[in-house]
Amino acid sequence: MDLDQFTLEPFVTDEPAGRRPQRSRRPQNTRRRGRRSGNAALIQAVICVAALLLLLGLELFVFHDLEEPRPASAAPASTDAEETEENAGRGEEETLGRLKFVNGRFYSVFPADARWSLPLTASEMESLNEGSLLKLTADPGENVCAAAAGQVRSVGIDEQYGKYVRIGHGGDLESVYYHLDAVCVEEGQPLQTNDTLGTVGRDGELYVAVLEGGQPQRALNFYEAPAGS
Repeated sequence: MDLDQFTLEPFVTDEPAGRRPQRSRRPQNTRRRGRRSGNAALIQAVICVAALLLLLGLELFVFHDLEEPRPASAAPASTDAEETEENAGRGEEETLGRLKFVNGRFYSVFPADARWSLPLTASEMESLNEGSLLKLTADPGENVCAAAAGQVRSVGIDEQYGKYVRIGHGGDLESVYYHLDAVCVEEGQPLQTNDTLGTVGRDGELYVAVLEGGQPQRALNFYEAPAGS
C-alpha cells in the first residue's frame, strides 16, 4: 500500500462553506387556519350569549307587562270584589236551602221552592181538616213511597186512620202516612225519596199529613197537586 496517497488536507465538498442545512418548518398557512377557527368559535359564543341576554330582557320587561294588565282605577276593583262576595253569599244561602240533613247525615238536595211529589199515583185527592190532611184515592195494593228523603221516626196504629209511618225530614219537619195496609219499614230506618213504605188497603184510601214542630200544616203547601184536582 502506498501511504503517500493519504494527506491531512480537510475534506472538501462542492457546497459553499458556512452554509448550514435547513430545518423543516411548519407551513404558515396551517397556523393561520387554526387562528381563524378559534376566532370564529369565540364570535359564535359571544353571539349566543348576547341573544340569551336579549331574550331574558324581553321576558322581564316587555312580556311581563303585557301579561299583567293594570286596573283602570281602584274604584271598579272594589266594586267587583263587593259583587263577588255578595254573589258568593247568595250562592251559599241557596245551597244551604237545598240541602237536607237527618241526624247529621246528608240525604238529598231539593230546590228551595220545590214541592214533594205525591207518594202514589192518585185518581182523586181531597183536602180535609182545613187543609191539614190529604185524602188520596188509588188502586188497592199500590205501593206508597216516601215523598222526600228522611228517617223513620215511628211506626204505629192510629185509632181513626189505622197503620201509619211517621218520617222526619230534618229539623222539626215531618210527614205522616196513614191507613196503610202493610208496612215494610221500621223505626230509625233512613229513607231516600221514593223508597217504599207500604201498600194501600182494599178501599184504596191513603191519608197524608205534614207536621212542623208537632203542629199540623197545610199539606198542599208541601205537595204538588195533580192536574185537575
